[in-house]
Amino acid sequence: MVRQHVARRVWVLIGAVAAAAALAAAALLVGEFPVPWRGVARALGEPGTAPESVDFIIWEVRVPRLLAGAASGAALSVAAAVLQTATGSPLAGPRTVGMGGAAMLAILLAPAAVAQVPAGAAAAGAAGAAAAGLGLVLGAWWWGSAAALRSGRVLPAGAVVDAVCTAAALYLVVSAAGGLVGPAAHRVVVGSPLLGVEQAPVLAAVCLGAALPAVAAAWWAPSATAAAPVAGRLALVAVAAVPVGAGVALAGPLALAGLAGGGVAWLLMSGHPGWTALAAVPVGAFVVVAADLVARSLSGPQEVPTGYVTAVAGVLVLAVVLRARSRAAAVTTVRMD
Repeated sequence: MVRQHVARRVWVLIGAVAAAAALAAAALLVGEFPVPWRGVARALGEPGTAPESVDFIIWEVRVPRLLAGAASGAALSVAAAVLQTATGSPLAGPRTVGMGGAAMLAILLAPAAVAQVPAGAAAAGAAGAAAAGLGLVLGAWWWGSAAALRSGRVLPAGAVVDAVCTAAALYLVVSAAGGLVGPAAHRVVVGSPLLGVEQAPVLAAVCLGAALPAVAAAWWAPSATAAAPVAGRLALVAVAAVPVGAGVALAGPLALAGLAGGGVAWLLMSGHPGWTALAAVPVGAFVVVAADLVARSLSGPQEVPTGYVTAVAGVLVLAVVLRARSRAAAVTTVRMD
């Protein structure tokens, strides 16, 4: 039985990786300026041999945007998988624990010399995310709500914290722009891979470097929270803050992208913390790249920020996860009877 479960999860993981890779290939073909697949293959396989316009579109626009979307989605979804164990709920994510908005606010408040450096922006975001997440857990513990830490009842408070931090971030952006709400303000509030295309290679590597330790931490998360309920959860939140900071520095807070990627991974892996975190890497990349493709395809005078699409995806995943939990609870009740 155990071998069957492991085999199923391995095949699911392989399928998720294959789906993310296929979508990445499609993302290089879609855009305002169509490029045939032969042109894309030539630009990727033999740089400099394709027409100059094709090389520019692929290497200066689409590849950086693809890296930004995939890496930020993977980082935020892995963080969500870790936060699921920390809060005791599959509905946990950077935005529902207050960490996404706090990370964006911290990056905006950081000195320019720090925020303009990829590693500095990621570190500032991680500090803001950690402050919000740790404050939430410590607040629940301080008020004697140990049960809330296990049941996920801290999430409404986290959503409020995120909303306040996002409002503060929007105020800073609007004030800097002279009171006008433009595309940049929308991208700060909901997120878009366009925010980090100029530094995509470096920040994508930072996201990957931040996500891998979080995946490893997810495997020992249940034993850590069982041995030390409060300290274990504090450690998990601190670990999750690092990929949150990197992901937000790259593409903004990407509304509910972590919840969508982490929630789908939770469904695919039946809630196993380690496997969920592992699957969150390709699933999170898939979610954000797919959302970015949808945003690019929507017609209008201005491109729709990707975060609006991830927000819709997050709400849909939330509904599916809630239904799955209610069914599982009903089955458990029947068995007990």
